[in-house]
Amino acid sequence: MAVEVLALIGPSGTGKSHRALSLAHEFAADMIIDDGLVIYNGSVIAGKSAKQEPSRLAAIRAAVFTDHEMALEAKERIAATRPDRILVLGTSLRMVEYVTRQLELPVPARIITIDEVASPHSIALAKRTRQNQGKHVIPAPTVELKPRFSGTLVEPLTTIIRRRHPPHDGGSHTLWLEQSVVRPTFSFLGRFYISTQAMADIIRCSTRGLAGLENIRYVQVENQDGGVTVGLEVSVVYGFSIPQVAVQVQRQVTEAVENMTALNVLRVDVNVKKLARVVEEIQGREVDTGKN
Repeated sequence: MAVEVLALIGPSGTGKSHRALSLAHEFAADMIIDDGLVIYNGSVIAGKSAKQEPSRLAAIRAAVFTDHEMALEAKERIAATRPDRILVLGTSLRMVEYVTRQLELPVPARIITIDEVASPHSIALAKRTRQNQGKHVIPAPTVELKPRFSGTLVEPLTTIIRRRHPPHDGGSHTLWLEQSVVRPTFSFLGRFYISTQAMADIIRCSTRGLAGLENIRYVQVENQDGGVTVGLEVSVVYGFSIPQVAVQVQRQVTEAVENMTALNVLRVDVNVKKLARVVEEIQGREVDTGKN
């Protein structure tokens, strides 16, 4: 059975991506193609988001799969997953048809305009949000996007919608949809940069007061595809479990860096270089516990 293609079209910034998941549920579309990403049952399986590109021209090229390797990957993943119905988003029917040609998909069997599924008030609100805050919605959970959007501000967005038509199986009339909000790198609001020193300060502050950790002696941060790796040399207080302290360091560093910088932390390597010694006073006398 050939895959069926649906098209959702509307001007940029009118809320198409925000409506995509609810429409996919309503029309039983198990795949969404939006701005260069191929999303299958909530997972990003191929493509590169146009929202990651450094310019509007590059974003347009990514959105319509002009890159041969990206298009080939997308075609292979679509063939492997064999979706029954695909919802393709675009600013115009011409754009959707270009995407379907690039990916060797059938022409849209049904065309849905944003005006059919969103009120004038909702469309106006979406336009204001785009213009004033530079934010975009991607119809996929944040956990799926973090490796692909390292360094880009990505926030979870949970939306509750009411189905336009009652479900045939007697299920709930409402849906909880997990989506994400991002700010593209080409936003007119400008760019931001995080220095290595700032990263080191974040890491040291996040572990300050951690039980068993004497100090962080050295910090190294390296950029990798999909995120950053962090290398640490630390001193651990004598008497504490070294593995437990190292694990706590990894957890706190990962949480702090991801929350404060939007960078995806791929790995935190902790190298214990020294055991620190302190002098404790126990029952009125000074006892050397091996700590200085």
